[in-house]
Amino acid sequence: MIQQNIYMGNEGRKKLLNGVKKLANAVSSTLGPGGRNVIYRMGNATYITKDGVTVARHVNPPDVLEKMGADIIRQASEQSAQQSGDGTSTSAILTEAIASEGMKLIETGYNPISIQRGVISAAKTIANYIKENIKQECSPEQIHQIALVSTNWDKEIAHLVSEAVEKVGLDGSITINDSRSNESSSQFIAGLRVPRGWMSSYFVNNTTKQECILENPLILLSGIKLTNNQQIMPILQKVFNTKELRGRPLFIIAPDIESEVLQTLVINKIKGIINICAIKCPGYGDGMKREMEDLEITLGGTYFTELLSRDFNSIREEDFSLDSSSMPQPVSVKVSSRFFPFMAMSSEMLPLLGVNLNAFDRMLVHILRILS
Repeated sequence: MIQQNIYMGNEGRKKLLNGVKKLANAVSSTLGPGGRNVIYRMGNATYITKDGVTVARHVNPPDVLEKMGADIIRQASEQSAQQSGDGTSTSAILTEAIASEGMKLIETGYNPISIQRGVISAAKTIANYIKENIKQECSPEQIHQIALVSTNWDKEIAHLVSEAVEKVGLDGSITINDSRSNESSSQFIAGLRVPRGWMSSYFVNNTTKQECILENPLILLSGIKLTNNQQIMPILQKVFNTKELRGRPLFIIAPDIESEVLQTLVINKIKGIINICAIKCPGYGDGMKREMEDLEITLGGTYFTELLSRDFNSIREEDFSLDSSSMPQPVSVKVSSRFFPFMAMSSEMLPLLGVNLNAFDRMLVHILRILS
């Protein structure tokens, strides 16, 4: 039988509180612009960081009960990082303060359940107050100040970050990569990149770069697997027989395309009947549905699913996505990705895309190449 230690009353609470305080003291040292660096060891390597959640992950008291107390702070910090991207040190300090004051009240005879209910009620009141007084807009100067603190007062990188936020907006996405040179730089890409490549090498029309370039394409968004030619023929006939569509390339995004259909598309491509390219939908399961809905909002057109009241037999001209005026550059399809360039994105569109935007790789991307 495995030996177990059972702690009751004040003895157990004190050990839990000790673990809470140990981790909170380590994390709180990183708080704010004047926060201190923390050095820790992982494996055979030593690291220095000022990130609260990183410190929280590497503080493990040897005592089992103290470790349980430290886990409380760790969970609070990690949840703050996941939900807001910041506030890890503040969460640790607040959790430790609530635990310490709560223990004092319990020792004086207060009911622990009543204390818990009071904490939850107070948290809701504070959260509502913050929501009512939140600032929806930040000036460029305020964004620069935030970037300056976040980059440990590195003025060069702070300038690049604030410039990136100003260009893509608060709803845009920013990615950071290591630079291959000795300089830090930024690059703005207005468009959307989907992590899916062409399904057949026969679609390639630029053999040097192994990519398919489509000028002013018609884009078909399908949530239905294309398993037979009866599904695809109405689409091809519509493109070929409609005067306004004839001559424009056709780009198909579908969950999967069976070999019979893919062969038909390749034959049309090789014979020069229709310039075609096809890729699989980005994402999987419910994530795929959300990403395709985002594509529908971004590109326009109709997203064909089994829930739609009509099928490909009744396809119309307006069902094909994207107005040619919003495409300043050709669409490129490579082995592993596909890029949609855009002139601009309306402010009404961004809130609609905000929920699922990170599922893509990415829309309105501003890449910072930072010196490693």
